[in-house]
Amino acid sequence: MRTSNPKSFAVQCLLLLVLALATSNLHAARVTDFKDLNANDEKSLVANIPQITMDNVGLATLDEAIRWLMARGTYENVFVERTSNGDYTITGKPLRLIKAIQFSGVRQVKESDLRAFLDFKVGERFDRKKAVLVAEKIKNFYGENGFYNAIVELNFEKTETKDVRLVFTMQEKDPCRIRSLHFETENKDLNALLQRKFKFQTNRILTTEGVRQMLLDLNSFLIANRYLAAEVIGPDPKYNLAKTWAYLKFEIREPQRWEFYFNGNAFFTPTDIYRALDLRSQERKNVDPASEGSERLRRAYLEKGFANARIETRVVTVVDTFLRRVYYEINEGPRVRIDGIQVEGRISRNFKYYQDFILNNSSELTSQGFYNRQAIENGFKNMEIELRNEGYLHARILSSRIEYNTDKDRATIFIVLEEGPQTQIRALDFLGNKFFSGFELAKVVSLEANTPLELKTFEASIDKLKNFYRNQGFVEMKLLNEGENIIQYNDKGTQARITFQIYEGPRVRVHSIVIDGNTMTKSQVILNEADIELGEILTPTKLDEAIARLNKMGLFSRVDVRTLEEGTSVSERTLVISVTDRKPGVFTFGGGITNERELTLRGFTGLSYNNLFGTARAISGRAEIRSNVAEINYPESEINLGYLEPFLFDTRTRGRVNLTRSEYVFDYKKELSKFTEITIKNRIDFSLERDLTPHLKLTHKAWSLESRKDFERYGRKLPEPNTAFDPNVQGSPNVLQVASMGPQLDLDYRDNPFLPTRGSFTRVATDYSNPNFGSSGGVEFAKIDGGHTFYTRLGSPRWVWANSLRGGFVKNLSQQEGSGVPTDWAFILGGIYTLRGFDITSPQERVPKDGNAGFALGQANQKLIKDKSDYFLVKSELRYPLYGEAFGGVVFYDGGRVHIDDYNFDRSYRDAVGLGIRFNTPVGPAAFDIAWKIRPEKDESPWRWHFYIGTF
Repeated sequence: MRTSNPKSFAVQCLLLLVLALATSNLHAARVTDFKDLNANDEKSLVANIPQITMDNVGLATLDEAIRWLMARGTYENVFVERTSNGDYTITGKPLRLIKAIQFSGVRQVKESDLRAFLDFKVGERFDRKKAVLVAEKIKNFYGENGFYNAIVELNFEKTETKDVRLVFTMQEKDPCRIRSLHFETENKDLNALLQRKFKFQTNRILTTEGVRQMLLDLNSFLIANRYLAAEVIGPDPKYNLAKTWAYLKFEIREPQRWEFYFNGNAFFTPTDIYRALDLRSQERKNVDPASEGSERLRRAYLEKGFANARIETRVVTVVDTFLRRVYYEINEGPRVRIDGIQVEGRISRNFKYYQDFILNNSSELTSQGFYNRQAIENGFKNMEIELRNEGYLHARILSSRIEYNTDKDRATIFIVLEEGPQTQIRALDFLGNKFFSGFELAKVVSLEANTPLELKTFEASIDKLKNFYRNQGFVEMKLLNEGENIIQYNDKGTQARITFQIYEGPRVRVHSIVIDGNTMTKSQVILNEADIELGEILTPTKLDEAIARLNKMGLFSRVDVRTLEEGTSVSERTLVISVTDRKPGVFTFGGGITNERELTLRGFTGLSYNNLFGTARAISGRAEIRSNVAEINYPESEINLGYLEPFLFDTRTRGRVNLTRSEYVFDYKKELSKFTEITIKNRIDFSLERDLTPHLKLTHKAWSLESRKDFERYGRKLPEPNTAFDPNVQGSPNVLQVASMGPQLDLDYRDNPFLPTRGSFTRVATDYSNPNFGSSGGVEFAKIDGGHTFYTRLGSPRWVWANSLRGGFVKNLSQQEGSGVPTDWAFILGGIYTLRGFDITSPQERVPKDGNAGFALGQANQKLIKDKSDYFLVKSELRYPLYGEAFGGVVFYDGGRVHIDDYNFDRSYRDAVGLGIRFNTPVGPAAFDIAWKIRPEKDESPWRWHFYIGTF
């Protein structure tokens, strides 16, 4: 049946729609299932959003449930599905974590190098894109190392917990090697030279770093052989189809070799001229070495005060060769001295003030009275800056001229100086300050109204203001008008108004602390050492000290301390301490030779573990064996075991226990039937350490017990004091115990503890020994030993003047007959750390030496000092560069004196001079020194050599 009425048709459709909606509402939609949700999360969801279980749940409730579950941080995604009967299912996709990271097939490179590309770690959220990016980086790394055909596969393996195991599988294949090198140049001699020089490069793997180093070596070789204008183009590589070998082509342009000759030089030696020409410089700024060398030489003469020096240049090309000969005809002229500087114009002081300032602030040459135009102009600029810093803002030198005498060896400089008025501070204002009053801030900046404006003082005031605020916890403090209009002048520039527009920011306190990155070290260890408390005001000083203390522990390769809300107005902040753990185990071994007793061989091995169970506790062990192969041939040894407790009694006080057993030759006299006194020493030390400030350290020896046993190597009796040695009398070992305690203070301001170039180091140590806490009878003494070492840079950090002053005093406190201070606690000088040039192991070489005024060092267990003794030592050393960054040289002087009551030594003060070579390493220099005694005596060698590690 067909109807033609449109209205009737619309009504029918509307009725059908209403009927459908009514039918659908007969079933109330509800959540009937939770898929892949954690049981605890499901329970908490129902407890927090109970309407989720009700009939006819709304879309708003479902949306709220999704947000709540995502906020838990354990789901990658949460979504809602509708079933066929109209109910809902909430499905959670659990967050997948990285369970493990594995590498396989790694043979040609280090796995640690590949792991360095990982910007995620085990336990973090799995991110497929980041993992794929790492695989691409590893592929590029293989290419840079010559493995162009390497294949890197990345597999994502699911684990039982639905986490992901990342497996990087390498197929390294054959690397690309250098088959041959070709140097394209017109100079056949140079071509042959380069082929011989770089022949060793063939068959090497072609790497990016290798090519870079090859170019450096090639350019260095050309410069060293005087191909000064040569330009290297390339390399241009050609590969075989499999990319397993490559042919490298270099083009050498301008392959001329240059030779230099000079005439007319009197002041400069040939060495000076070659130094001025700087023929080994890698900075070839001019393609014409002849004119460049002429200009360098002229500048060198000007820098020495030869204002009228002239250099004539002539270049000769040797026929049919690539040789260029440069001839310099030098006319030095007289060296010009400055007669004086005449100052005219509007000035406020005597002209001599300006003259002295310019001469002393131009260059070292002008301070010696010699003329150099560029240096004098530099002095003019410094003079203007100084005057402006004093408030003469319009000060300037209007004109200058120089007048020579007839011989042109003396010059007078004339200048016209306009100082202008000195600017006064009219007013001092602070805007934006709320926490501190303007009166308080004025005292901080040290500026006052109605006083001269000195720009140096003003610049310092800005730093004072910033530091004051930041040290009060306002770490976000800023000067809003810094560098713009802090100072406003009147029209004439005679008065200034200073306005500090301050943004104080929040006063930052520590609300919470988060430790990040510590995979081994316990968080509590880091908190203890950082020593920052909750609720504490946070300052830059505290942050710097925390970083310094954490670095000093030696447990971390990286330390970063910052606030999470940095740059915001939040005052209660989260402090984030981020670290990267070092490998805690260290194994060392080695050997060497020393000139102790002419020639001694030594070997050692050591093992330490510096972070037991992540607690920063440490254990260490070291063993050393040595033997004097020149004469004695007796195996000497030393074994040391140590333990460190880093937080004693839950403080930052460190506790140490050290056990040492050593056996060594104390004395040897070849002339007395090879008399050899052996000492066996057992020692235990308990000590406490505390860093009082970043520079001051206190070490307290809580208790130390040292037991010595002395015997003669062949079982013969040791001589008593003042008795002769009888080789036929047998004896038994002698035993002596010394217990001691006392504090030690270290004050360290060195810029580097191993290779210092400036600063100072001071140490004072005291010891007290008494039978009441373990010493043998008659052993009661007090001892103090101290030293101060300071380092001064002479311009460059490579030129250092090091000086050390040391001294000490020891006194026997026992009234018992036969008492005294044992031999090992006496002051004896000689050897690498005290008096170089003297051998502390030799009776005829040490200071004081046996036989001087009846003195004899005697046995190790003897009580040598009956009353008191003192000493002083001075060491001075000039350190300078020799070659590159690693090699240096020294010249030095060592001198010292030892005084012992009851002995009147013939020459109590002994000294030596010498020179040496240093090879700098990160843990101190390897040193070789030769020292000559000043006025050696008949039974002494005039000189000695020393080889050792370290310095003073």
